[in-house]
Amino acid sequence: MMNTPAHGSDAVRFGVSSDNTDVSNDSSPSTTTRRPRRRPGENRERLLNAGITVFGAHGYHAAQTAAIAALAGVPQPHVYANFKTKQDLFLACAEKVRVLLLDTPIRGAGAPYGSGHESASERTRDDSRTDPQHSSQQPEGCSAFLLQCFAAVAEPKLQPALGELLGELSEHLGERHLLELVSTHAHELLRQQI
Repeated sequence: MMNTPAHGSDAVRFGVSSDNTDVSNDSSPSTTTRRPRRRPGENRERLLNAGITVFGAHGYHAAQTAAIAALAGVPQPHVYANFKTKQDLFLACAEKVRVLLLDTPIRGAGAPYGSGHESASERTRDDSRTDPQHSSQQPEGCSAFLLQCFAAVAEPKLQPALGELLGELSEHLGERHLLELVSTHAHELLRQQI
């Protein structure tokens, strides 16, 4: 006499039987594919890039970590596995923008970004041709996030770090160029509203 498990038992639900034959209820091939394993630090890098984009579009308070995780292509728990708080994520994004802006090659022999005869939009077009990276990684692509840094500097918890960051950028890039970066994005926002 064969020992058959009762319908609904764990053996039937999980596709196993006591006589080691396959009793799987699903005869179709698996349609889910696993994504390739990411290298260490890749999720953090993706979250920073997505954070620059989402914070830049919505600001510090309105940006949602779920939107950042979705844009990064990672589960939301990874946000808090990589950053203790939303504030830590914002400040890490600000640091990445600082590094990207300060690492931008200097054009011409004079002031940063050339002679000052080219507009910010001309520099943006020029940079996009030579640097195919994600737009949030290009210095001028960071202007939306930078504008949000100016808005968030009034937040007491963010003020010390953002004040220092903006001061350093102003010193190294020049106040004029820093304001050009921010005003370029502000003008784009204004045109979208009209």
